[in-house]
Amino acid sequence: MSEPKVIFLKEYCTRTFGSTCTRCIAACPAQALSTDKDDDTKIVVDADACTQCAICCGVCDALSSTRVTMLDLHERVRSIAQNGNVVVFTCKENVFPDLDLAKNVIVMPCIASISPELWTLILSEKITVRVAIDMNYCTDCKRGGSMGMPLYTYAIEQAQRWAASEIRFVDIIPEKPTLRRVLSDDTGINRRSAISGLAVNIVDAATGRRRKRNSNAIEQIRNARETARARARLSVDETIQASLAANEAMRTRIIVPKREMLIDAINNDPKIAPRVLVVVSATNMMECIDCGKCCKNCPTAARRIDADTGQLDYDRLYCIGCGLCVNACPQEIVTLESLKADAFNLDEYAGLISESPEEINPEPQA
Repeated sequence: MSEPKVIFLKEYCTRTFGSTCTRCIAACPAQALSTDKDDDTKIVVDADACTQCAICCGVCDALSSTRVTMLDLHERVRSIAQNGNVVVFTCKENVFPDLDLAKNVIVMPCIASISPELWTLILSEKITVRVAIDMNYCTDCKRGGSMGMPLYTYAIEQAQRWAASEIRFVDIIPEKPTLRRVLSDDTGINRRSAISGLAVNIVDAATGRRRKRNSNAIEQIRNARETARARARLSVDETIQASLAANEAMRTRIIVPKREMLIDAINNDPKIAPRVLVVVSATNMMECIDCGKCCKNCPTAARRIDADTGQLDYDRLYCIGCGLCVNACPQEIVTLESLKADAFNLDEYAGLISESPEEINPEPQA
């Protein structure tokens, strides 16, 4: 059996706490995901059937690529934008062997692997982003299948509504400039600089330095990928492991990655919050007997019993609206409600959330 390129992170899955959620299974176009026959709380990845589209990663925090995490992807986007470039996303289906892609192009296995929260975070940082794909290829794509287009169009439209900003689709994937283009481009680098650069390449090739440089670059890429794989293979975070094993009153609260990205986006641009509807739980505190049964079923410890008072301590910021607390409450006084994200109290988390970045890309280059 092949080594899986997507792994299951049990710590982020609500099935661990008793839910019957199968969103990732429903979204997988290759039917490569299933529940473990010996442990129904686990999701199994069939590495041979998996097309590595990573759509499941865009749908659920419990699935992660072993090559590039969403954190890695966000850092790459910021790196490109800091150099004054438009960030261009495309997918493997649109990249042909003869294309020499420009450095500002990011090739995704499928555009649907990017969640609405990540798109929103990128837009909140004033980064100009484009999607360069031919949608005709989506209809018979072997990776994303019929799920790709509806999922990425939904994610992008959702992010545009939340951020009140635009992600434009373009027809042309940027390529690296050839020497002929550089010499004929009056607005670009001058001829002397271009010829000078060419001379350096010729000397490097003659002395073997160029081969050594390429070798070093390949090694750096390999090391970076291995680091990402190692980070994904670890059980996400030691804090989560300790939290799951701890006493209910002492459990550390967990912000799932997509919620954290959304919070960062709101921190960058507070106007986003009133546009975002989130599903969270609510409790009739007049009838609550503080039995703590809802806390035991809460995957993120948004609900826990205060160690000092013995009463329910609830913070909707961490609530993911899974509904497990509703089913667990013997008093039947817990419900789910839709609220705007400005109902989150972010003041006490000011020290944990990064300061709003400056406009990274005020004058993007094509």
